Amino acid sequence: MSHPPILYHLKTLEAVSHLVGVDFVPTYRKDTYNYINPAKLNLSDKHVLITGASKGIGRSTALAYARAGAAVIVLAARSDVSDVERDVLKAAQQAGKTAAKITCLKLDVTSKKSVENAAIQVKDAVGYIDYLINNAGAFEKAVPMVESDPDSQALHLDLN
Repeated sequence: MSHPPILYHLKTLEAVSHLVGVDFVPTYRKDTYNYINPAKLNLSDKHVLITGASKGIGRSTALAYARAGAAVIVLAARSDVSDVERDVLKAAQQAGKTAAKITCLKLDVTSKKSVENAAIQVKDAVGYIDYLINNAGAFEKAVPMVESDPDSQALHLDLN
């Protein structure tokens, strides 16, 4: 049995949302509008740690904190974050903010040892954290439960 891609479901939901009473707003926003623009903030004394920072929401969150002028941004992920680090520095510059001190960590939030090591590295590198964004997560192909891998299910329950 083939399942339609998730974008199909989202577009279908958007198309019928007014029919089922879930059309909560008159305008769907796909970008930050000026009223909540992070560049208007001054977070020059704040330290932030973002898990799952290598892509998606984590990456976007890191860019927003850079535009808001955060003093320290810790980028933590299982995968490489060097591209995100470069983009964070560029985002701060484009917003006219002082570049954050960036610390990059390899972190697997499902591993107690990895989390303990990260805590030590953060304390040594930046001292403290004001904001912790627990964004790490995983997504797997949607399949019927009987076709899925039990180990993968357990990982996703632990992580998400």
